[in-house]
Amino acid sequence: YHCNWCAKPIYGQGYNSRSPENVVEEMLHIKSIVNPDHIWFADDILGLKPGWVQEFASLIEQHNIKIPFKCLSRADLITREADLAVLKRAGCQIVWLGAESGSQKIPNAMEKGTTVEQIREAAREELRREFNITRAEPVDVTELFYREQSARGEAERLRAHVEKQDAEIRRMREHIEREPQRIAAAIEAAKTQVQNFIEQGGKR
Repeated sequence: YHCNWCAKPIYGQGYNSRSPENVVEEMLHIKSIVNPDHIWFADDILGLKPGWVQEFASLIEQHNIKIPFKCLSRADLITREADLAVLKRAGCQIVWLGAESGSQKIPNAMEKGTTVEQIREAAREELRREFNITRAEPVDVTELFYREQSARGEAERLRAHVEKQDAEIRRMREHIEREPQRIAAAIEAAKTQVQNFIEQGGKR
């Protein structure tokens, strides 16, 4: 996904994924220490890797360690009934979605990759009864969009300034590299003048 609201602008398209086994092992450890009544998975998208959530749910059942949790997801993923059933089986109670805006222009500009219609579908009554689906819109996204555009403009101006400085440094380096040649030429010219003066018997 290319959404510029999440971690992609910072970390790029690559990501590291912990295995379901590793996560369940940590849950078992946490349960043995504090026995939490709730867990929050802070990943931008829980189980981004295909098949991850299914394996996670199976391990949860295998170890009998179902702990209610909340997570983040996307509207185009949460509307798939199979994925919803697996999330519920794993213990999911709350799903946060990035609705961001009711205007399609905003998610398009931020390369969100979802539509306003998908947001409406994800928030339909049946899903709200099944899960506590919450729209994540903590700030004025129009202001956020323009701040992003302003930051991009500032980055472009900074890049142009750096390129200008680089060009000036290259010009100065070339000047410095040519300087010994000019000095050597001046010395040779001075030698020639002295030699001519001597040959003329010191007469001007």
